[in-house]
Amino acid sequence: MVNKISIEDSIVNFGQNHLIISRKEGFAVLNNDKSKDRFMKVKSIIKYEKGAESFNNILDKLNVKENVTPPFSLLIDNVEVEDVVAVTNDFVTAMVSLEMDNMESDNKYSANTLSGITRPIEKINILIFIDKKLSKKSLLKLNMKVVEGKVLGLWELDVRNKLNELFTGKSHDSIIIACRDFEESSGTDLLEVEKLVKTCVSQAIVKALRSSGYSVNITDFINNVGVEIDDLVEAGMDLCVGVEKTEKIYQKLKNQILKSLGDINVITLIMAGIRVEEDYQKHRLEEVDADDDPAYLYADEVLGMAIANQIAGTKAMFNFKRYDEEKPGIISELGPMLDDVFAGLVAGCMSKIFEE
Repeated sequence: MVNKISIEDSIVNFGQNHLIISRKEGFAVLNNDKSKDRFMKVKSIIKYEKGAESFNNILDKLNVKENVTPPFSLLIDNVEVEDVVAVTNDFVTAMVSLEMDNMESDNKYSANTLSGITRPIEKINILIFIDKKLSKKSLLKLNMKVVEGKVLGLWELDVRNKLNELFTGKSHDSIIIACRDFEESSGTDLLEVEKLVKTCVSQAIVKALRSSGYSVNITDFINNVGVEIDDLVEAGMDLCVGVEKTEKIYQKLKNQILKSLGDINVITLIMAGIRVEEDYQKHRLEEVDADDDPAYLYADEVLGMAIANQIAGTKAMFNFKRYDEEKPGIISELGPMLDDVFAGLVAGCMSKIFEE
């Protein structure tokens, strides 16, 4: 719960569905909403959970019940007050509220769902309070640092969309930056301010994501590169010979894959392959070009054999060669690192279920 901000003489008041931060001398504000005056002098900054209320009804409630009079900056979202996250570092406070999609449309859900987040992020709202007087030019520069801090926080937890692209927020995300007052010149040394703003925003984004239930497991990583567990089961069964392919064997293989994905060593090897594959695809190292899966590249096979060996020992390493050469099912569609990584996983699990 937010009960104090970096501007010492500010007053923080809570209501059932609102948060009002006021100051006798008011605040100088930069608002990124282009439909409004970007620079304002306000008495209060308000975060209001809208629910089903109309805009006019909200204004009436604030005026009559809370005795809030213009001018003020108003942020309306669908986030409960207790879910607002705040981080204060010295003279800067960053407050973040994550608006989550209500998922009324299944198509919308599937298109926008982010890895590790059960409900897609619809909007990120950020309030910044700086216990200094700043020029309008300085506030504009700090607005960029807020954006950088937001992206840094999302990047830190590797938040991605279903296209496996890094999620950096949306164009309609709200940013309000408040300081003590406007000053004519840029007398304040901005370097320290910029650093603190960026750090506070980044930390608040991470804290808000954690509070919203954000978590990523190895299955999410695998899904993000276009591989489903059932795809691996099908690939494994494609080279299954000498036994009848019953539903029982399919299920046994699936259970073994899921069990193996609980092994920290298997997880580590798969993550290594996924990260290197991305570096190859993005051509991040000028010395490396693996687009054609060159014959002299064998580190991918080392990873695959290590995974197979971890799951079922020496016999699985021989089985790995079969899956590496034949590349059944989904394995044939993967890049130079991932085809071997998942060939090793499937080969190891296939060997394991026939041990008895």
